[in-house]
Amino acid sequence: MRVKSRRVRLAAVGGGLTAAVLVGVLGFREHALARFPGVDDPAHPSGMAPALDPDPRWTPVYVDDFTGTSPDGWYLYSGAPSSGPGGFWSPSHDIVQDGVLHLRTTYENGRWVSGGLARTAPKPLVYGKIQVRFRMAEARGVSYALLMWPDDEVWPPEIDFGEDGGGDRTMTTATLHHGPENSIEQHQLSGDFSQWHTLGIEWTPGRIDYLVDGHVWATDEGAAVPSVPMHLALQTQTWDCGLAYAQCPDSTTPAQTDLEVDWVTVQGYTGG
Repeated sequence: MRVKSRRVRLAAVGGGLTAAVLVGVLGFREHALARFPGVDDPAHPSGMAPALDPDPRWTPVYVDDFTGTSPDGWYLYSGAPSSGPGGFWSPSHDIVQDGVLHLRTTYENGRWVSGGLARTAPKPLVYGKIQVRFRMAEARGVSYALLMWPDDEVWPPEIDFGEDGGGDRTMTTATLHHGPENSIEQHQLSGDFSQWHTLGIEWTPGRIDYLVDGHVWATDEGAAVPSVPMHLALQTQTWDCGLAYAQCPDSTTPAQTDLEVDWVTVQGYTGG
């Protein structure tokens, strides 16, 4: 896949995606050594099996390959999201089938219903390497987010390493929310995210490297980088119409849209 990235700066705003102001364009930064996005495996649903990075900076926390029949170990979202109007979450929309986690969005009883879940580490996770192998079908008004959320539920910070407001999946964003006024650093990445890709982060003291398929495509550095325990969350959501940062469903929106997750890997940071 050929991808292009750009960095944008955003004023302090509410949560979610926002209108972006372009301040620079970055080429995709190829590295001679891929950072272990997985292992090629034609028998695996996405064509790639999970792999942990053997770099001694990282220590295993958990791997979920979704080989069971339910998302065991995850907290399942329920009810209306506090982040914005227009959506509703139900645990019945978090489905594990044939080795893939499906976060499903459908129209039911006069409203759109989606899936979302989160998983805390056995011990508080401050810094680490997180990777998610996923794809998302095109659907106007059905958004997704792959993110790190503070364990103590005091927001911000928030690290969104894959997110869009619903559409044709030709771009994704990475957004760091920080500070008491919710300051935002955001990067945009072009690509076809209706196909399988691995997005993630390497989160270390004072630095976040955003990863796509084992390559660094954007970086945030400095005091804004979180230093509190955080955990992984995966979610889909719909929004009301008229918002600047997200589309709303319309007559073209499919009756069913799935965010598919083949696997996730989480490793802690040992220093170095």
